[in-house]
Amino acid sequence: MFRRKSKQKKSVEENSDVTEVHSMETVSDSEENEIPAENVTDSMRKKSKSVEEPFIASDIIKELFTIPVSPEVSVTTELTDPASVFSHCIPTVIKVSEWTAIFLLGYLGFSYAWIICLALAFHTYITTKGSAGSKTEMSAKCTRVHEKEIFKDSIGLESLPSWVTFPDVEKVEWINVIMKKIWPNIGQISKLVAKKLVEPKINEILKRLALKGVNLETVSNFKLKDLILGSVPARVGGIKVYDRNTGRDEIVMDIEIIYGGDARVKFSVQKMDCEINQVNFRATARLVIKPLMDVLPLIGGLEFYFISMPSLDYNLGGMANVGEIPGISNMIRGVLDSIIRKGFVWPNRFNFFLPLESVAHLHKQGFALPSPQGVLTILIREGRDLVKKDKHLMGGKSDPYVVLNIGETKISFVDQYVDSDVNPVWNYVAEFPIEEPSGLALNLEVFDFDSGSDDDFMGRSSINIESFVETGSYEHWLTLEDTKHGSVLVKGVWSPISPSGVSMSSTRCIASVYIDSCSNLSNGKSSPPFPKCEIRVGSQQKKPFSTKPRGPNENPVFQEGHYFLSQTPTNDTINIQVVDHKSGSMLGKVSIKLTYLMQLPDNHFSNMEWRLEGGVVGQTDATVTLSAKLHSY
Repeated sequence: MFRRKSKQKKSVEENSDVTEVHSMETVSDSEENEIPAENVTDSMRKKSKSVEEPFIASDIIKELFTIPVSPEVSVTTELTDPASVFSHCIPTVIKVSEWTAIFLLGYLGFSYAWIICLALAFHTYITTKGSAGSKTEMSAKCTRVHEKEIFKDSIGLESLPSWVTFPDVEKVEWINVIMKKIWPNIGQISKLVAKKLVEPKINEILKRLALKGVNLETVSNFKLKDLILGSVPARVGGIKVYDRNTGRDEIVMDIEIIYGGDARVKFSVQKMDCEINQVNFRATARLVIKPLMDVLPLIGGLEFYFISMPSLDYNLGGMANVGEIPGISNMIRGVLDSIIRKGFVWPNRFNFFLPLESVAHLHKQGFALPSPQGVLTILIREGRDLVKKDKHLMGGKSDPYVVLNIGETKISFVDQYVDSDVNPVWNYVAEFPIEEPSGLALNLEVFDFDSGSDDDFMGRSSINIESFVETGSYEHWLTLEDTKHGSVLVKGVWSPISPSGVSMSSTRCIASVYIDSCSNLSNGKSSPPFPKCEIRVGSQQKKPFSTKPRGPNENPVFQEGHYFLSQTPTNDTINIQVVDHKSGSMLGKVSIKLTYLMQLPDNHFSNMEWRLEGGVVGQTDATVTLSAKLHSY
């Protein structure tokens, strides 16, 4: 039951309530429109009155349509605002200034070519900035409006049904809602992470890129000043978790990451302030959570890599505006693309394992070894109706060849091009060992071989690897894109890993190698080396796999792995060379025959220490610790 209060007590409490409401409105006027105290008082009185009196609809409607007794009227004219008069003259003043500038350039003796160069540079800058601005505006709009409405507005399909979705990818809008809520609160954390982790990592990369003894870290004097995340949060486009063809001790998921916001990164190079802004990023990242343990925290670590090269765009500001000049801009983007490709695009990856005793125990058992699920054999049979790139009076011709790639694993057949034929018969054969085929695509490009000049592009195509895995064997004509005409006949055969081991009678196998660390390395100088490991299996491998350089350190920890195909297991060896990244001098090498692994249980050894030979004279205690395993397919 409610108890009626006295008038005096009620008026005191009502005045205190009005005071509290007014103070709260004053604090929050940056987020909401200001409301005068009189209006607040009136509204509070109406609220208290509505509690005591019954609800009458006619009175509410009558109040809504009642004209105020003392309406506020404000009249403004153009004469009272001088800025409005001058605003009409601004376009004329700007045009006169432009003509005056052009006249002065001619009067001072400048060639008309300078005017053309300046105009082209200005047009390039405005075009680039406008494109990035439109992308940022679209990304910001996506945070305010549902993506379905954006899709309808951009494509113009008003009749799309609401059930049109990707069936194998979960739409996780709840994650985007959480990201939108916590985005303003993670600014300080991101600054701390960038300052403590990113800046030292960039300086470490600059040390590795030292040229002719010049320390680029000292020359550049790179300092990260500030990281402003802005108001537009990153988005998760979708998540797909795989429940088939994965290991029992791992969780594999694909995450689509989308960002196009107003974040800014401020840094200095040689005390010159620079800025990166209007960043647009889109990629599909694969996250492998492993190993799964039976003790807390249940997860021992993770692997992270991009399935394909991400889409990245940005603008430069401050003194870095010089980088927007087309030639310099392409060079900067090329360096960034190289860093991303070599560090994070499959089969390259980022590993992180928790420093726990249980994880270290599993590490000794070799759980970090790459475990391929099978080998994809690709046969490029022939091409049909390819374009003629080398044209002359009597017609034209092409000397076509094919380049294949999955992620950053690339195989080129440039040395097997077909001379003067637009319907070539190639019969190229390529093999790709693959860990998780889902989500990966085989990319095919055709080029025209030109001796002494750059090869001409003749078209590209791609096909999902799952098409080969599901059927075991699949043959299909691929129509080339980004060209006038042409197609290529491709056949793929999927060979899964066999549970039977590798023996002396095996004709092929996969060798997985995991380099853990090296110790007691020396380059014969006072300063420690920048070591890296180069791994090659057999003589058919053209280019060795190389770990990332570490150092300067005499006892580097690599924790990187890779897998290699062997067509003659009884004759092939695992050749490991430890090389100084700066000088190129060899710090030591070791060779392990595959027949040694064939004699071991499960064709496997874990965290075994091997002595390095052939290094600096007098060095006898340098070692490398690694794990290896053979797989039959």
